[in-house]
Amino acid sequence: MTEVSKNPAIRNLPDVGYYISKEGKKQEINESESHIHRQNALTGMNVEAHKLTNDILTYFPKGFAGSKNSNFYEFLSLGKIPYLIGSVLLIALYTAAIGKNNHKLSEKTGGIIDALKHRGEYSKQSASAAMNVAKKMGAGVVLYGIGKWLSKKVSHKLIHASTGVNLDMKYTNIVTELPEPGKKIGMKRIEYPGVFDSADFPRKDLIAMDSQLNHDNIYYYEDKLAKKAGFKDNLNAPNQTMWPKIRELKVRTTALENINQYIAAATGVAIGAQESFEKLDGSKLKFNKKFISKFFENISEIKEEAITKKLGFQKIQAIKPQFSKIKNITGFKEKLKFAGKELKTLKNYVKTAIDKTSAGAFINVLRNNINQGKYGIINNAYLSLKGAVKELWRGTPRNKITKNYGKVLIIGTVASTLLTWLIPTINFKKNPNTMKSKIDTKKGYEVC
Repeated sequence: MTEVSKNPAIRNLPDVGYYISKEGKKQEINESESHIHRQNALTGMNVEAHKLTNDILTYFPKGFAGSKNSNFYEFLSLGKIPYLIGSVLLIALYTAAIGKNNHKLSEKTGGIIDALKHRGEYSKQSASAAMNVAKKMGAGVVLYGIGKWLSKKVSHKLIHASTGVNLDMKYTNIVTELPEPGKKIGMKRIEYPGVFDSADFPRKDLIAMDSQLNHDNIYYYEDKLAKKAGFKDNLNAPNQTMWPKIRELKVRTTALENINQYIAAATGVAIGAQESFEKLDGSKLKFNKKFISKFFENISEIKEEAITKKLGFQKIQAIKPQFSKIKNITGFKEKLKFAGKELKTLKNYVKTAIDKTSAGAFINVLRNNINQGKYGIINNAYLSLKGAVKELWRGTPRNKITKNYGKVLIIGTVASTLLTWLIPTINFKKNPNTMKSKIDTKKGYEVC
């Protein structure tokens, strides 16, 4: 029986209640609300695959039909489609110029018009030239995309390691659409926008909710970033201190990576334009069941070999570099010689440490197999890429520009990537100790 309260201000409530556990709350949010997407090594790949599939099958047809459910996320995602279509058409223009029909025509009419006897040879030469250009064009298109993607990915990974801010963090956005004509209920779709896509309006609410659910601290994320920024003590209001820093980091990174991406893309196109890619033999690349089964069979063999290699690497004791001993060496030249020797020791030490891991052993075996020419097109593409990078670095001895432009591009790409990491990071960690993390109780304050 419910006890009646003697206080008239307190309402009498039944002795029943509703309780949901933390795990239950997480599941409820994951199924019905927007939330931070779990980040792992394959997150980026899964999101891009989801976007590309929907670009072709969903977003493009919706937008073309003028659907009222098309949104800005879909519009931005569709930016890849013109690039892909344009790239294919550009390559197709050159491959279409191979001139096989002209060659057949010259054979049929060779006894009628003597001039056409030479047309067959001309057709072969033009076909070969067109195919070489198509190979370079294809390599340039692929390396253009890889260059832009890789430069951004590297700088973001370095920024994440230095500041704790993952600019690639995604969240799952559950969208309930309006009913399309002829339907009573709107569909539910999932999108994967970036938490920091907008510098002015990042999804602070989702980060706070994630921090509370998983760490019982609404400021867990900001506290973690404050430690990375150099604050030794916990801040009274970490959100007010850290979010302006995050915004500044995002703005600086975006400005720098816009420059960096196009330098890297230009380097990719320049690598693709080298003569080494003329040796690329596309006839070895045949996507059929046999090719796919052989590829996965080779991967399985590599995994098995890598396990054995890893056990062998575990027994190797790498010598650690001893840079501290340089202070005991006299003479500038001797110090340089010692430093060079220790750098080689460091390289061997790092290589051995990587080889001892499963991924390192796998890459080691894969590289050895590629060098031995076991994988046809993979080996062919690897050798073409390796030769093209060397060609670009050496340049051509016509004049100073053609000889050095490759070096400028390669060094410029590395330098711009490092600057895209360093400039925002240094500013993020700028003089954190000059800011008061706690109120001084012995000092008087005037409240306005």
